[in-house]
Amino acid sequence: MALPSEGNQLRARLSALRLRLEAKNTPSVLAAEIAEIVGLLEEVLDQMDAEVQKTTRQLQRYYSEQSRLEERLARLENSILFRYLRSIGSNFRTSKLKLGQKLLKSPLHPLYLKLAPSVQYDPAYDKWIRQQETQNPSWEWHREQAQHWPRQPLISVVMATCEPKPEWLEAAVKSVLAQSYPFWELCIYDDASPDWVAEYLGRQCAEEPRIRYHLGPKRLGIAAALNRAGELARGEYIGFLDHDDVLSPLALHYVVESIQDGPADVIYTDEDHLDPAGRRTRPSFKPGWSPDLLTGCMYWGHLLVIARHRLDEIGWFRSEYDGAQDYDVALRVTDLPAVVRHVPRILYHWRQHTGSTAASPSAKRYTHDAGRRALQDAIRRRRWDAEAADGAIPNAYYVRRKVTAESRISLILCSRNSKMLSNCLRSLDRTRQRYRCQTVVVHHLNGDDVGMAEVIRAFGCDTISFSEEFNFARMNNRGVAAAQGDVLFFLNDDVTGSPPGAPAAA
Repeated sequence: MALPSEGNQLRARLSALRLRLEAKNTPSVLAAEIAEIVGLLEEVLDQMDAEVQKTTRQLQRYYSEQSRLEERLARLENSILFRYLRSIGSNFRTSKLKLGQKLLKSPLHPLYLKLAPSVQYDPAYDKWIRQQETQNPSWEWHREQAQHWPRQPLISVVMATCEPKPEWLEAAVKSVLAQSYPFWELCIYDDASPDWVAEYLGRQCAEEPRIRYHLGPKRLGIAAALNRAGELARGEYIGFLDHDDVLSPLALHYVVESIQDGPADVIYTDEDHLDPAGRRTRPSFKPGWSPDLLTGCMYWGHLLVIARHRLDEIGWFRSEYDGAQDYDVALRVTDLPAVVRHVPRILYHWRQHTGSTAASPSAKRYTHDAGRRALQDAIRRRRWDAEAADGAIPNAYYVRRKVTAESRISLILCSRNSKMLSNCLRSLDRTRQRYRCQTVVVHHLNGDDVGMAEVIRAFGCDTISFSEEFNFARMNNRGVAAAQGDVLFFLNDDVTGSPPGAPAAA
């Protein structure tokens, strides 16, 4: 690499200046000084040219070394030993979670929680929180910004209380009072708690007119209690807060900010947890709206805000799905097309304590069962030829769709390793023969694997070349664009199909 064109142009102009000086009768002293300046500038350009060439050689060595390291890493990741160790780790984690489910109602469950604790406080995350708080504008700035928004809907924060701890309920209510966005109301239904709850709510209501509550004479359950709290709500949007959790002071601000360009049916945010000491831990940074992912788990979580008219259309919560009533609502709201927005900010703090699903997903087995029934009912409503099945971990599920011999299947694989691709496709021969399968290979052109073309030809695959930097999502999307099947089947090239008669994965 030589100097950029600007450097070459400057060199040419200096050479022309030297020639003009030599051709004219310029006083000798002045000519000598100018000639010396020209010479110095040419030396500077020579040095710059040498530095550019040196830097270019270094970059070429770095790129070459990076390529070699990537090839070595790929060989390591694709080695039998690495794949075997990775499968052991995955199976161990899954087995630990399944053991927790089985021991849930056993006297051994407390021992299990001590021997297999969940991830707790992380100082690195605490440091990240402080950095974010330092960078964010002030509470007052947010309050001022909201005053100028064209859309300022009333947000009804709905809460059901049932024998809460005083300090946790107080923290939950205070987190609503601390909101920078001023157009909210807090609607509480108490599900037959001790008398102190009524006394506390009465005092809060007298001090803050935006708080409204109703006392239930007998226990209704979470879904019915939320519905009764919803009857108090007058807002355009309904947000849900558990009686032991906490909102960020800016939660409602960013929820309403997300609808300034147009209304939404659902808004959900990121969240983290509060450990027993009240420290924030275990952040959950969620993906964008994915209808398919929602059929696998209630990944929306907290904070969840739904347009009032959509809740009215579906009839709010159903008591037969207590424990997974939010998942049931999410599935029913999205039976028809919905505008769903994700706010990528941690705006909800979910308290983890003994017996809560925040501390252990297996703490309440009935929530998992209720979620599976909610999913099965969604499958029935949507008239899918499928059934709901338990996933590998609590509160996760599979939708097992029925595939017939007449179904057209597109297998989509992303690969840059001919040996792995060949092993994978060979293990799928029986499946490819049984069904009408199209195989689309997205070939990542990284390295020089001369065997790829032969493997693709031998197995009769359609191929898409991908020469960009590795991006798994983009590569799969390219494969989808070439797929012709009714069913899309995504595979990694480092997996092999189970032999005939092998048990299906749980």
